[in-house]
Amino acid sequence: PCITMVADAAEAELHFTDPDTTVGAEVDVTVNYSSSTSLQSLNATLTYDADMLRFVSGDSASGGNGTITIDGTGGGSSIDFALKFQALKEGTAKIEVSQAAGTDATGAELDDITFGSSAVTIGPGDPSLIAPEGAEGGDQCGRSGGGYRRRSVSDNERFPGRPYSGRICQG
Repeated sequence: PCITMVADAAEAELHFTDPDTTVGAEVDVTVNYSSSTSLQSLNATLTYDADMLRFVSGDSASGGNGTITIDGTGGGSSIDFALKFQALKEGTAKIEVSQAAGTDATGAELDDITFGSSAVTIGPGDPSLIAPEGAEGGDQCGRSGGGYRRRSVSDNERFPGRPYSGRICQG
């Protein structure tokens, strides 16, 4: 006798939150990766409108200038990835999946991943909270190219009991 086995391909979904925020504020977007089977990994590329949002940070995520890569692992049937953006101007900013691949707990590739998207609604706010372009790589004072000095030994002598070797912002 011949026995035939058919294995169903595992499916997964990428869902997003649709938050509201204001210009200048930071906003969190959650990416939820879920399946009816236990998940192991996700590699996804997301795109967003860089004129409306600035990528700040994210769980297992890197990028900027309109593109983010999520390269994460986890267990269970649902994995969340938190992404933080700063809102730059009023309107509705889309975050979309341009590609995604993942594996289940056995290491088998997921054959069908359904892509969702996020619509971040940005209302009026405080544009003065927006850091100048290029400030992401700046100093701890929020300015690019320096603007700080090391605290000296004499500073430590003036403030006994409060040793500090970090940076101090200067006017």
